[in-house]
Amino acid sequence: MKDTTKRTIGLVVGTVFTITTVIGLPIIFQSCDNGTQTQPDLEKYQGGDVTIPGLEGIVVRVEGNLTDKELANAIALIGTAFYNEFNNLTELGKNSFEQMFKIGVTIILEKDPVGYTKYKTTRGKIDKIYINFGILNDAETLAWALLEAMWVMLGDNAPEFV
Repeated sequence: MKDTTKRTIGLVVGTVFTITTVIGLPIIFQSCDNGTQTQPDLEKYQGGDVTIPGLEGIVVRVEGNLTDKELANAIALIGTAFYNEFNNLTELGKNSFEQMFKIGVTIILEKDPVGYTKYKTTRGKIDKIYINFGILNDAETLAWALLEAMWVMLGDNAPEFV
């Protein structure tokens, strides 16, 4: 009777071990990262600098809760919009633009803006421009929003948010 019990226990343990090995090994190997798996591009609060072509010493900070690809795209689009708008300004506008952005302005991109649809800033306070992330791919609207926000920060009577 002892031999039968030992054999039964041995068979049960062997069967459990075999089932565990057959099911467990593929899961273990599947979850191992051999360096070929790519990590997802997750949203995180981050920022980068926009250097405006042709304007020495002017760097604009762009921040937001964005993926790496979204941030890179935003930097490129904002840089292009600034460059295009700057070239359309009068000399007075160009001087104002240069002085303001040399002080240091941060553009904060918001995917779910509250209280505005294009931009938001504070009259007379040169520090932050909030831009609706949704307008980035509309070059004309983006350029207009950046220019309007700039004038508001300089004290112009344009609306503080649109």
